[in-house]
Amino acid sequence: MSSKYLFHLSNFFTEVQCLISTSAIHHGRHNFVGKVTGGIFAQQSCNVSVSCRTTSVTPFKRLLCPTLTVNNATTSQFSVFHINESVVFGNICRRFPCTSQTDCEQQVSNVTVKSGGKTFDVVYRDIGDRDGPVVLCIHGAPASHKDFTSITPSLLDAGVRLITPNFPGYGYSDIIEGDSFSFSVEEKSQYIQDFLLAIGINRVAVLVAHSAAGATASQLCADADFMDSVIFISGMNLRSHRTAKPQWLFALASKLILNPISGAIMKRVIPPLRVFFGNVKVGNPSVILNVVHEVAEVSWPKSKYNVELLRKSSLPVMVIGSESDRIVEVAIAKEKMDLLGIDHHYDVLYFNEDGVPVSGDIEDHKAKPRRGVIFEKGGHYLQKSHPDEIAMLILDMLKLVEK
Repeated sequence: MSSKYLFHLSNFFTEVQCLISTSAIHHGRHNFVGKVTGGIFAQQSCNVSVSCRTTSVTPFKRLLCPTLTVNNATTSQFSVFHINESVVFGNICRRFPCTSQTDCEQQVSNVTVKSGGKTFDVVYRDIGDRDGPVVLCIHGAPASHKDFTSITPSLLDAGVRLITPNFPGYGYSDIIEGDSFSFSVEEKSQYIQDFLLAIGINRVAVLVAHSAAGATASQLCADADFMDSVIFISGMNLRSHRTAKPQWLFALASKLILNPISGAIMKRVIPPLRVFFGNVKVGNPSVILNVVHEVAEVSWPKSKYNVELLRKSSLPVMVIGSESDRIVEVAIAKEKMDLLGIDHHYDVLYFNEDGVPVSGDIEDHKAKPRRGVIFEKGGHYLQKSHPDEIAMLILDMLKLVEK
C-alpha cells in the first residue's frame, strides 16, 4: 500500500512540487527522492528520527531527500502534519550537502503548555548535552526553530543544550484550547516562561533573540530572572523599523483581518504583499497575516522602557546588527547599544563582509559584559549567513557567565 508524501523545505529559491510514493511505514528505513514544495499545516506528532543522507542539486533544485526511520522509542521526535490523506513533514533537509549526522539531523518534540488561560501544543527542539548549559533561542516573525539550524552543530560540539521553541501562528505550535493568540510581547513572554516550566528548565545561561523576538526578550528580562545573559540578533526594539511602518496601517489591517466581513478579502490581499516585509521567504504565505497582528500589537514606548530597565540591571548583554539588514536597519542596533551604555569605539567588534574582525580587540571584547557586534554584510539572518561567527559569539558569552 502506498502513501503520498510532501516534504516542506524552507529557504529554497524556488518552490517546486512532486508526489513521492513509498511503501507502508514500518520499523525500518525508507529512501525518498523528489522535489520540494512549500506549505505548513495542522499538526500531529509521532516518534520519528530523520537524517539527511546526501544532496544532489540540479538547476531546478531537485533534492535527494533523507532517509526516514519510524520507531516507538522516545529518543527522537518529529512533527508530522496531515492534510486529507497526505502527510507533510517539516524542514528535514538543508539546501546544501550534508556533511554529518550532527549537521543535518532534526529532532523535534511536542509538549502541552498552559499559558494565559489557553492550552498550547508547543513544537520545539531540545537537543545536546542534557547536563550542559542551556542556550534558549527564540525566533522572530515569520520564522521557526529552523532559523537556528545553521548554528546548531557548533553549539552542540561545545556541549551546549540547545532549546528552540516555536511561537504559535507560524506553522508549528498551535492552540488546543482557548481563543486566539494576541502576539503581544506580554503574552509571548508568559508563553516562554510557561513553556520552560513545562519542560523543567529553571535556568538559561544565554537567551538568544532574533528579529521580532528582540521585543519579547526585553519583556522577558523585565518579567523574569531565569536568564544569565541575553543576545539580540537583528532585534527590533525602541521604534518602528523600515518594514514595520507605518504602524497605524498595520493596526488597521489587523482589525480588518479579524472583521468577519472584510476578513476574507484581507486574507487574499495581504499574503502577496510579503515583499513589503523584506520579501521574507515563507512556506505558507498566510503566516504573513500573523506578522500584521504582531506588528500591530507592539508598543514601542513599552519596548524602549524595557531596554532602559535592562540597562539598570547587571545582566550581560550583547547587541548584534548588520549594515546590510534590509528589514531591521542597523541604526536600531546602534541606538540600542547607546541606550545600554555600549560604547561604539571601545565595546563594539566590527566584522567585514567575509566575517573577519577588522576593528576591536577580540580578547578584550570577550571580557565585556555589555558589548556590540556589527557585521558589514550578512543581511537580517546573521545566524544563517555567518553561523560560525554567531556561534562563536554565543559561546563567548557563555564562557563569560560561567566564570
